[in-house]
Amino acid sequence: MENAPMASEGKEPREPFSIKPEPGPRAPMIWLLMCGLALMVAIAAGTMLSIDKFRENAIENGKEGLESAVLLLVRHFDQQFRDFSIPQEVIITELESYGITSPDIFRGEMATLAVHEQLRAKLYDWTDVAGSNVFDSKGMLINSSRTWPVPEISIADRAYFARLAAEPTLELAVEVVPSRFSASQAIVFARRISGPHKEFLGVVTRAISPEQLETFFASTGLGDDASIALHHRDGNLFARHPHVETLMGQNFKRGSALAEGLL
Repeated sequence: MENAPMASEGKEPREPFSIKPEPGPRAPMIWLLMCGLALMVAIAAGTMLSIDKFRENAIENGKEGLESAVLLLVRHFDQQFRDFSIPQEVIITELESYGITSPDIFRGEMATLAVHEQLRAKLYDWTDVAGSNVFDSKGMLINSSRTWPVPEISIADRAYFARLAAEPTLELAVEVVPSRFSASQAIVFARRISGPHKEFLGVVTRAISPEQLETFFASTGLGDDASIALHHRDGNLFARHPHVETLMGQNFKRGSALAEGLL
């Protein structure tokens, strides 16, 4: 009986049987996650840029709106103060037309009921919130468009009076002072009365209270957090909303950013 053939001893042995794992979806998943992360970063960066751009636009628009509001206010008050000064200029022109050269003669001529009636008549057609007052060369009140007889009031200690008396070429001085006619502050517009040869005869004043200007500021609707101030060109603070009593009349021209917004 023939033996069954045997495997050749010269052949190499077979490798053991094993199951190799098939390549799975791990690599595409990683790429998907990375792409998603990159997209999220891009969206976040775009959102930040959009917010920053929106903020810049809002600031720019607010700045332009504020500049427009300030320009309108400046034009409004410039016209208001021009109108406010017209009766005063008319009175000065008439008083100087008399050709009076002596302060004593001027005092005697102006301290009469007839002059009071003339002053009142000149202001009759104006919406007058402050009368015109005439002071002599010593600073004593000698006539007024509002009252007769006039009370005993002196402005000799006022800085604006001293300036007008000392400077023949100075026609107008403006100052915020405690009023001698009421218990509040007053923005006084004082004009010099001169003789034919620049003799100092006295001054004519008109005044307006800062509260009147501040009431107008409050009606502009700039917002609860906003503040607005009105300065004379020399830096003196005329009015401010919200009102700060300790700042009234102070000069901010030297070393203050407020000096940039002068009247």
